[in-house]
Amino acid sequence: MDNLAPELIDAIVELLRLPNGRLDQTSLKSCCLVASAFREPCQRRILQYLEMSCEEENASGGKLTLARVAACLARSPHLASYVTKLYVWVVPRDKASRWDEGFPAELLGRLTNVRVCELVCAYVDICWNDLPVGFSAAVLDWLTLQRGTMRVLGIYDQMADIPLPALHRIFAAAPKLRLETSTMEQGPVQLSDVLIAAEGLPVILQDLTLVDDPFTAALVRHPGFARYFRNLRSVVLSEPFATLPLLSLAAGTLECLELRYEDLHRRGNSPPFTFPHLPRLSQLTIAGLMIGLGGPQSPPGAYERSRASLTTLGLNIPSLTHITFQILTHFTARLIQHHPTTCPCLVPAAGLGQLDDVLSAHPTLTAVRVTLQDAGEVKDIHFNGFEASLKTAFAKVVAKGMLEVKFE
Repeated sequence: MDNLAPELIDAIVELLRLPNGRLDQTSLKSCCLVASAFREPCQRRILQYLEMSCEEENASGGKLTLARVAACLARSPHLASYVTKLYVWVVPRDKASRWDEGFPAELLGRLTNVRVCELVCAYVDICWNDLPVGFSAAVLDWLTLQRGTMRVLGIYDQMADIPLPALHRIFAAAPKLRLETSTMEQGPVQLSDVLIAAEGLPVILQDLTLVDDPFTAALVRHPGFARYFRNLRSVVLSEPFATLPLLSLAAGTLECLELRYEDLHRRGNSPPFTFPHLPRLSQLTIAGLMIGLGGPQSPPGAYERSRASLTTLGLNIPSLTHITFQILTHFTARLIQHHPTTCPCLVPAAGLGQLDDVLSAHPTLTAVRVTLQDAGEVKDIHFNGFEASLKTAFAKVVAKGMLEVKFE
C-alpha cells in the first residue's frame, strides 16, 4: 500500500464520506492504520475541523478539552497546521478547567493555519470579563496574529458585555464577521474608544452579520465603528429599522443584503423601513417571514413593512437582479386549518398587487424567489395552494417568467 501514488491515496481517502457528504471520522481513523502512506492525508482531514471546550474534562460532554488538544499538539506539533476550522465552546471562569494564565495563548499560538473560527457560548449570557483566566486576552492577541490568514470569525449565543476595545479587534480580524445575540459593554463614548480603531491596520471587513437589534442599534450609533462599514459588500441584519446609518455608510460598495424579521410580535409596531440609495446592490433577501403561527393574523406586520420598503426598489436599488423571500411555516396538527391561501400576506387583497407592479417593472430584476421552509410538527401539505396564491398575487412577475417557488 505504501507504493501507491500519493494522488491515488488522496483520492481514496477523499471517498471516505458519510451519506450526507461529510467526512467519515471513524473510517478515516481506521484508515490511518492501513499503511504509513495513508496517515498524513487521513490526519489532515480528521483535524481540518477541530471542536474543543473550555470546560473541565468531566463536564465537557465528550468534547475535546483545551488541555487534551494542547497535549496532543505538544506530542505532534505538525498536526496543528492541519486545523483550518476551529470551533470553541466557551464557558464562564467558574466552570472552566484550571490552567495557568499563559496556557490559552500557548495553545492558540500553535494554530497558525485557521481559516474559520467560531466561539460559541455554552451557557446563556456569558460576560466577556468572566471568561476563563487568560482566555479573552489570548483570543484577541491570536486574532491579531491571524490577520491575513483567517477568513471568517463568528461569535454566537449571547456573549454579553464585550468591551469596546475588544470589539475593535474583533471587527479588524477577518473579512467575514458574524455576531449573533451578543451585547456590547455599556458606558459613555470615550475619545480613546474611537482612537483604538486607528492601529495602523487597514479595514479588511467585507461581509458582516449582526443578529440582535439592541446590540446592532448601539453599535451603528457608536462613532468609533463607522470605518468598518464603508467597504462592506454583504450584510445580514435582524433589525433594519435601526441600521440606516450602517447601510448609508456601506451604500457605495454593498452588493448583497439580507433583512431578517426575527420576532414579528415584538416588532409589530415598527415603522416602515425605507431603503437608502444603494446603487450597487444586486441581491436582496427578506427572511424570517412567518405564516401559520397563531393563525393568519400574525404575519401582516412584517409584510406590511417590507412591502412599504420594496415599493421604492426601482428608485433606490437600480441594479437589483435577484430578490428572495424566505418564509417560515409553523403549521402543526393544531394549526393546520390555516391554509396559506387564507393568509392576508399572500393574497392580492393585502396589497401585493402593488408590489407585483414594482417588481415586474424593475429594469434589471431577473428573478423573484420564494422559499417555504417548514418548521412544523407535520410536513406542510398545502404547498400547492401556497404556490397558486403566489402566482395569483404576482401575475405580472409570472408573465415575465421571473417567479421561482420552492419548498425546503
